[in-house]
Amino acid sequence: MSFSRFDEVYNIRDINLILHRQFHFDIQPPFGKLLIAFVVSPFWHLSVNDCNLVTIGQTYSPDLPIFTARLLPAIFGSLLAVLSYYTMRDFAVRRPFAATSGFLIATDPALILSSRVVQFDSLVSLSCVANCLFCYRLLMRSGADTFKNAVFFGITTFLAVSSKYIGVYTVGGSLCLLLKNYISSRSMPKEDQVEVIFF
Repeated sequence: MSFSRFDEVYNIRDINLILHRQFHFDIQPPFGKLLIAFVVSPFWHLSVNDCNLVTIGQTYSPDLPIFTARLLPAIFGSLLAVLSYYTMRDFAVRRPFAATSGFLIATDPALILSSRVVQFDSLVSLSCVANCLFCYRLLMRSGADTFKNAVFFGITTFLAVSSKYIGVYTVGGSLCLLLKNYISSRSMPKEDQVEVIFF
């Protein structure tokens, strides 16, 4: 029988309220909970009062589709290791070192834990790494790929800041790099402009 772990106490309760269209105060942005609520909605048959979780370790009702609710965080956590490998390869890191990066992330205890429960850390981490990747591509490349990279940069920016407030820090760093690159390229003589300007 499954029981609540860590922030699942609050997240499951909030998802239940979302599915029943009940107003509630939430200190975090709602997108992660809305995404999980969308996935579990066909399997959710609890009433508003059937999901009154109070303490960590409390046993779940057998009618609660906890496996389905934990599925998305697990998928996001798995994708993060793969994305880390491809991000390192994009940074021109050799394959063994890029594979080591993916392996270290895949075996990170914090990621393993947050990917096994209804938490949004794996979604935020995935969005932030993808945001850094597309920021790097915008800085490094021009031409036909610029629009595509800008679109994906916008999508990952939305995902990072709308799932948890901590995503604002990564997005803020990416935007500062892009702004610095833009200002530097505008202030340089045209013949001295280069495609990428880092710190």
